[in-house]
Amino acid sequence: MRSLKDILIREGNHEGCKTARQELMANPNLHRERARWEGTQRRFVTVHGKKGDAEKKRNELLVTLAKGVPIPMGRLTVAEHLNNWLEGYVKTRCSQRTLDGYQSMMEHHLVPALGQVQLKDLTANAIQAYYGKAVGKVSPRTVAKHHRLLSQALKYAVRQGYLGRNPCELVDSPSWTGKRMRTLKPEEVVILLETATSTL
Repeated sequence: MRSLKDILIREGNHEGCKTARQELMANPNLHRERARWEGTQRRFVTVHGKKGDAEKKRNELLVTLAKGVPIPMGRLTVAEHLNNWLEGYVKTRCSQRTLDGYQSMMEHHLVPALGQVQLKDLTANAIQAYYGKAVGKVSPRTVAKHHRLLSQALKYAVRQGYLGRNPCELVDSPSWTGKRMRTLKPEEVVILLETATSTL
């Protein structure tokens, strides 16, 4: 988990930066963190926008850290995480049939649509938008399977400390209604049996 000392928020226009060090210096309760600031490697989070956007992002990160939630700082993409999850977790716990099904969904749907997004930047809006486009190409039931797979993979990311929260929890899975099976009437059963017998 990253500590307050490791956060530097850099504005997208590079005209300046707002650092968490200011909070460390102002808060006497964080003197231990302040004492360890010097000599540490600093990490930057680039915020595209105005100075106020950088301030807002910095405050969000500080609140997240105060709650003890880890902040992902790497450049791991959604595609890379899905492949790591498939090989390191699913492969050891599911049947080959399930593994093949997951791999097919990833390669033909999830990775082409979301794979290039950095994992830490994946939002609920992006996922919901993907579902909206996908239902025009495949059935709602299939998209619901995509949701279940993605949700499980992101849940694993939370457990590994890559994400603070699973964005799929904020997304509604597509609803679908299965086909209702019709049972034969008694007279239809008789006709079926008579037909089957006559063909023997």
